[in-house]
Amino acid sequence: MNNNFPTYKKIFEATQRRLKGMRRICSRNKEIDEVDELMFYLVGNINLRINTIFHLLENDITDGVLPLQRTLFELQVAFDAFTSAEDEDKKIYVKFFNKKNNFETTNKLNRFFQNNNEEIKNIATSEEIELLSQLKNTAIKQIKSEHLKGKNPEFKQWYEIVSGKSLKDLSAEFQEIAYYQCYDEPSNWVHPQRIIENMDFETFSQQMPFYSLIIGNIYWSINQLLNNITFLANYYNIVESNLLYEYGEKLVELAEQLKLLVEKED
Repeated sequence: MNNNFPTYKKIFEATQRRLKGMRRICSRNKEIDEVDELMFYLVGNINLRINTIFHLLENDITDGVLPLQRTLFELQVAFDAFTSAEDEDKKIYVKFFNKKNNFETTNKLNRFFQNNNEEIKNIATSEEIELLSQLKNTAIKQIKSEHLKGKNPEFKQWYEIVSGKSLKDLSAEFQEIAYYQCYDEPSNWVHPQRIIENMDFETFSQQMPFYSLIIGNIYWSINQLLNNITFLANYYNIVESNLLYEYGEKLVELAEQLKLLVEKED
């Protein structure tokens, strides 16, 4: 256990409580719709990813942290693009989120079952495989029926489809310089490019030559979470709340602790 690394457990639980509280307030004023649900799902999952990263780092585990950071960054950019849209456009984001969900599920399963492997053929009947292929084709048609620009729009992310911008362009718009440190470099740790840096060859144990990058990224994540909760509070007209104020103070305090760790590494 790394006793020098700050814990996230209480803030993780507090974030869950604050999200549940805001959801209750939302439900009092209006029926919760798919737009509300998707916003809460995005922030809730961001909280889960942050908690997992802290759990690993508190236990001196750096292996796997940067791949997690990469997915966390993508969730954040999706939230930024979604929440920055006009209210009517938010409904379009939800629509494509659902359509992409259908396509990704059926396409990957269909690709797996199209393999001419005898063991795979024993998993499903030819009729089931044909049905899956039809479902995939239907999912593609549902996306392409929107007359979207560009080639093969079904392979873009749902927020890229609606915004008409790539993840990189959206990152430049909402996150400025964070793209490289929070997404592009972590991509190298998803793939085999960093296996040499990730392990000490003499001991076969983990190592992390870019530890300050990890701390800097989690510092960025905590600040973004604070912004997300602030957005939701404003969106649902939660003007005065001692609980939210105290929660925000705790996030700021945690961010300062991480900032000091980055400075110590440098």
